[in-house]
Amino acid sequence: MSVPKYPHRFRGFTRSPGFTLLELLIAVAVVGVLVAMALPSFREFNIRTQVTQLTNELVHDLTMARTEAVKRGRDVVVKANSSWSNGWSVKFGSEEISTHAAIDPQYTIQSKSSGGGADDTITFRATGSLLGATAFDLNVCRPTARADSSQSRRISVLGSGVISSRRDITGSPAGGC
Repeated sequence: MSVPKYPHRFRGFTRSPGFTLLELLIAVAVVGVLVAMALPSFREFNIRTQVTQLTNELVHDLTMARTEAVKRGRDVVVKANSSWSNGWSVKFGSEEISTHAAIDPQYTIQSKSSGGGADDTITFRATGSLLGATAFDLNVCRPTARADSSQSRRISVLGSGVISSRRDITGSPAGGC
């Protein structure tokens, strides 16, 4: 008895290369499960990145204002546009050195001046120290739906003008988020 050269032809079909419908459905289901597991982590990553970016932009402008005050030998002001969430500007007299547009409405920035001064204005003297306040605190808050004071950022400006930032706004004079 001879063995046919192409045994599959006796069954009436030829097998073509590729995937079966069942294999494709299983692959799509696996990808769907993986995406569903990764999506919450990706959202959290985006929120943390946005909070850090806003904090860095604010610290940059505060540092620039302090440096400009020392360099020019005169007061430089960082002022909120009605609120810090609506943006802010750095000014030397009437000259606008820098501006920052309003931030994403999901995020907020809270502020508190200690020892005098307004909550929407930070003034650096020619010595680099604060004018009209002994300290100034700003909180960069996460969206309300994902509020977490331990993951929000706090910016502190000491009376000497030293600027620092850290995660966790617990106990901040500017309040909670």
